[in-house]
Amino acid sequence: MIEIVIKKNIVTIIKEQNPEWEDFVKTYLYKFENVVMPDYLASFGQKGKKLKTVRELRKLYTETQNSIHFSRGLLTLIPTSEYRVSYQVPEEYKSPDISLEEIRNTLKTFPLRDDQCIAVRKCLFARRGVIQMPTATGKSAIITSVIKILQDANPGLKALVIAPTLSTVENIETSFKENDMNFSTFGHPSTRITADITTALVPSLIRFSQKNNNKSFLKDIGLIIYDECHHLKCDTWNELNSLLPNVEYAFGFSALSIDPIEVTMPDIRGVSYDTALIVGSAGRVLMHMDPSYYIKNRIIAQPIVFRLSNQIKLPDGFDETDYPKLVKEGIMQESRTELIANTVKLFSDYGRKVLILVSEKEHAFLLSKVLLNKGIVAHGMSFGAGIGYTIDSKSGFQCTLFGDINPTYKKEKSLEVLNKLKNGEINVLIGTSHLDEGVDISSLDVTILAGGGKKDRRIIQRLGRVLRKSKTGKYAYLIDFTDEGSYVLQKHSHERRQLYLETINIPQELVFDNIDLNTLETKFKKLEGIK
Repeated sequence: MIEIVIKKNIVTIIKEQNPEWEDFVKTYLYKFENVVMPDYLASFGQKGKKLKTVRELRKLYTETQNSIHFSRGLLTLIPTSEYRVSYQVPEEYKSPDISLEEIRNTLKTFPLRDDQCIAVRKCLFARRGVIQMPTATGKSAIITSVIKILQDANPGLKALVIAPTLSTVENIETSFKENDMNFSTFGHPSTRITADITTALVPSLIRFSQKNNNKSFLKDIGLIIYDECHHLKCDTWNELNSLLPNVEYAFGFSALSIDPIEVTMPDIRGVSYDTALIVGSAGRVLMHMDPSYYIKNRIIAQPIVFRLSNQIKLPDGFDETDYPKLVKEGIMQESRTELIANTVKLFSDYGRKVLILVSEKEHAFLLSKVLLNKGIVAHGMSFGAGIGYTIDSKSGFQCTLFGDINPTYKKEKSLEVLNKLKNGEINVLIGTSHLDEGVDISSLDVTILAGGGKKDRRIIQRLGRVLRKSKTGKYAYLIDFTDEGSYVLQKHSHERRQLYLETINIPQELVFDNIDLNTLETKFKKLEGIK
């Protein structure tokens, strides 16, 4: 049995005191991952790009000459029979014993729902863990309540809220403002932190830690919130965890950061390396809420999936393992682009607001031009790279870089486009995957997955964009494509279909497969009661 020392956020194994430390590390802190690599990297100069699977060693710890260190959250994945705590820094803060009814009225703006109250209470009791719930179901209210209750019970507790995009940060800050909670926004190494709550993007904090020897700000953090915590599997997010040694409370929020199958695994040997990273920083899943609960209770709209039949024609001998080329040859194929544009026109003619999600900006530009030829005004935005563009019949095609030079201008232009969509001045918005997270577009009716993609949590994020209750008709519509003729793209399409049925739990009768545009229009009119 290994003896460990727990110092708030970090677990330490002293090698001298634990002769068997190597066996423990190999059993629980090594992860061998199957990584697909092109063998042309190993044999440079060969024609073609063949893929092979290799076993790659990943470590969940850091090592010094005398000790091993790893994140405290990993202890929840290691059997208690395998270690003994020789010393633990006393808990500095207390978690209040508060009833669900008291939690319900924490916020000034509105009472929390039952599921939100339960999520808050689970966080208070466990001190660290992950809450998984769909987009548009009130995550910001839970985050605000957890911070408020813990800070009321522990005056002086410093909280840090981490988010992946500026829009996500602003959503949480809006909740703070509505509840009269003071906060500081960290945006530059010279930023002065004057409040007990700080919001930040990870890159800013990493740059701060690299340029400043005095990291007392990070060392003072006792409560960390990871919004969209699936990013914890990224190097930069995971690096941040090592800079927060005194965190007592750690919570992650996401639509689907950890696969529900892995949630039930008894110990670390049954989970992936990415899941181990998330759990190490934020803890195990405390609560997993299925989208069907919120649909049944009319918190989010009922989604309808139309999977349009289309044929991908690839050149003879085309190498589908070259995915960037496959996107250009398959996803951006003329017939597929025309089908997307005709679908947009159909819904636009019925006064529906449409979001087209693409994976490449080049694809967005192409779709915009095709839509212009059909008399449709298209507006595009990318929150990540700061690219905005507008197509209209008067000025033609315009592309403006407004983010890299002036972030304030970028924000203003982005909000201008969103406000026009909400006000009905525009009906069609094209966005890259940066719109997956944090962008509140409450008035959308239709989302078109023009960029394809594999089955993963991003599809749930994208569907969440259209599930908000404020919309024109009765339902939220998701348009997908069968992409027959390409083994890879058709496989991705099938996997997305499985996600709709098994993870999002959309009833089989509301997923319409292999239909053409005429059938789509007929079914749409019947669903909406349009004669």
